[in-house]
Amino acid sequence: MNVKRWTLIGALAISATIAATGPRPSGPATSDTTVVSPGGGAPIVHLGTDPQLQTPPTLATKFDDLSLRKTDVIAPVLDKLYRVDALSRAAANRPVTAAIENELPDDLRGLASSGQMRLDDAGRVQIWADAAGAPSSAAVELAAAGMQVQTIDAGRGIVQGLIPVSQLAAASAIPGVTAIRLPAYGFVDTGSVTTQGDSILNAAALRSAMGVDGTGVRIGVISDGAEGLSTAQGSGDLGAVDTATCNRSPSSTSPTASGAGAEGTAMSEIIHDVAPGAQIYFGYFGMNVGGTSLNFNNAVNCLAANTDIVVDDISWFNTGPNDGTSSVSANTSAALANVSNRIRGYYTVVANQARNHYHAAWVDSGVFTPASKAGDWWQLQRFQGGGGTTDGGLGLTCGSVKCGDTVQVAAGGSFTVLLQWNDAYGNSTNDYDLLVQDNFTGTVSPQNPQRQGAGFPYPVEGFTLANNHGATTTYNILIGNYKALAAAKTFDYFVICRSCFVFNTGLPSPDDIALHNYNTLAGSVPNQADASGGVVSTAAISAFNSPNYDTIEGYSGRGPTADARIKPDVTGIDCVSVTGAAGFSNPFCGTSAAAPHVGAIAALILDCNPSLLAGSGSGTPAGNRTMLLNAILNSAVGLGAPGTDNTFGHGRVDALAAATAAGCSSATPTSTATSTSTATRTPTPTATSTVTPTATATINPTLDTDGDGCPDVKEPQLVPPTDPNNPWDFYSVPVPALFAAPNPLIVFRDATVSAADAQAIFGYFTKAAKSGSTEYEQDLNANGIKDGLEYDRSVAAPGASGPPNGVISAADAQLAFAQFTFGYKC
Repeated sequence: MNVKRWTLIGALAISATIAATGPRPSGPATSDTTVVSPGGGAPIVHLGTDPQLQTPPTLATKFDDLSLRKTDVIAPVLDKLYRVDALSRAAANRPVTAAIENELPDDLRGLASSGQMRLDDAGRVQIWADAAGAPSSAAVELAAAGMQVQTIDAGRGIVQGLIPVSQLAAASAIPGVTAIRLPAYGFVDTGSVTTQGDSILNAAALRSAMGVDGTGVRIGVISDGAEGLSTAQGSGDLGAVDTATCNRSPSSTSPTASGAGAEGTAMSEIIHDVAPGAQIYFGYFGMNVGGTSLNFNNAVNCLAANTDIVVDDISWFNTGPNDGTSSVSANTSAALANVSNRIRGYYTVVANQARNHYHAAWVDSGVFTPASKAGDWWQLQRFQGGGGTTDGGLGLTCGSVKCGDTVQVAAGGSFTVLLQWNDAYGNSTNDYDLLVQDNFTGTVSPQNPQRQGAGFPYPVEGFTLANNHGATTTYNILIGNYKALAAAKTFDYFVICRSCFVFNTGLPSPDDIALHNYNTLAGSVPNQADASGGVVSTAAISAFNSPNYDTIEGYSGRGPTADARIKPDVTGIDCVSVTGAAGFSNPFCGTSAAAPHVGAIAALILDCNPSLLAGSGSGTPAGNRTMLLNAILNSAVGLGAPGTDNTFGHGRVDALAAATAAGCSSATPTSTATSTSTATRTPTPTATSTVTPTATATINPTLDTDGDGCPDVKEPQLVPPTDPNNPWDFYSVPVPALFAAPNPLIVFRDATVSAADAQAIFGYFTKAAKSGSTEYEQDLNANGIKDGLEYDRSVAAPGASGPPNGVISAADAQLAFAQFTFGYKC
């Protein structure tokens, strides 16, 4: 007997007539007769033709029994989840659980796969329940309805917990529960390439000149998790880390558990490299196991009470306006200002959203959607370039105007859109919604259309959509004015794309690309990055940007904040080497890599001027925090426009200058901007080395086995020391020589592995130099050796090179980084 496997998608396709009672809907969810044919061609637009009626343009829209719909109390996506669960139970007696996430409709599947909706194997979903009265009372009734209460925010009236999907209707009917919605989840800020910030920011010089390493200073780290921690510790790249004191995960799981995430480990490695004597505390809020902004705030408060410096790399969206007053931003500012807290400095990221942001005022496009039988319809925003917003040349055409912003998503990818407008947070009655036009089907559908008002008084909307069409698909983002009743407002949204294609902006590099058609650089500062009160937001310059280190990373967020303050505050270095523990990317790029450099430099300053620490008996908490803050900001190397600006803030951090400004004993620097050697610390292994340097007493001080002019005694970091292929002592070739000619070429062996050497290799890597290619066969430094043979090595063992393998790859750059990190110089 042939048995056809039952699937949720199949059941939903044949069950349009099954009635599913939703929790407190605002109207019936019946099929609409406005259905267009699929096909993936140009968007289908109805342009009414009767001149007597003067029918305005109408965009083809699809509504069916499973469309997201306007609801009261319960969020539309949770209303839909409830209905899908009911259909699944009716068709096959199978509830919706995490095990069948991949069978959900595209909108719910996108939320689940991206972690923006958390389902478990027991068929429960994590929610926030807003309470009109005491949330503790609501929590009792919610528990009776089946909720596992995780935490309560009495100040904001929120109960957080897991509830069976089938009980969402019962929860929404509890008196005093005004809203059932998805929690706010954070985003980490990794980028897409890597470098070395220790020497560029003069931290190595500070350690050497003043004999400090962060001893006696505690640094708190907040990120996704600390997976791979033991691996980094075992290789000597990280010391002891306290993971227990500030564990605020909702499930009390360990930050080192599988699936927790490894970005916190990578950040801790950077801190250990810059301030090896500092004691690291990890503040775990359970980002990948249901941790929300409530858990994040708890972790911030714990670290502020227990550590001297706190660094995080989490961006938040729609927890409030982008003006420093959101629930996360305000909490962080308050924790730093609390005189009873140990904390002296807080360092976060300005985020990586410069290519993902849209800002514009409402402009009526003159186009609207047809009404569903439930009576829902929207008038659409007109999209256009200008005023700081670039136009990539696409966008959804509606008659003579553009009414949608375009993203292109590869098969299996997804995208998230998070919209807010300038109503008072907690007091919004202007009802705007997000809709999406799917070019594969040619239809438009509303996405989680919250009803702004008494139950949901927040001027925010958001959704995540997965591309399950099996082919690259164009989607268009629409902003709808519900029934054309909302007052004109100004919008900000962020597009977080996974496996998306880029658009040309027409701006010079590095701002020449964006991840959607209509992009606005200015104001690309989300919650937490916008925090005030001395919280430092950090921008990023790539370590590959030698020798001047003066070009901002294209993704690094740009100010101002919504209340017109300058952000970022200062700039650090990203794209740096880490061990890659637990499979984390190496090199480590993004503002997430820049912030820990600055936080660790602050720890060095506290080491050299301990009077700024809590308990020193000197000054006041506010005064000491201000002195540390001003020392770092006001001593930075100015970049960009004169003074502070919304790209670099005060400029690139200079550790030595900051230490002097903070009252540390003055000293003459003993190292240069391209050296990572120190007078007080034995170098530890990097991502590409598993051997710790040992005593050299048994090495012949004059032996030069590999004949490179540098005796073996000065090459203990090579594995083995007598490497016949000599991959480290490069002839220096300026990277511009890879892309344009003629260029002045340095044709002498400088016996130093510097950032320029590593950058040159990366230049060949990005040009895809393979045996036989022009780049591989050329000889730019005119030394008689093909560039490919000079820069190309295979990996014989961790940290050890073998003969050329015919391609200059990331492994070659990592091998060079290992020597650069050790400060190799003959």
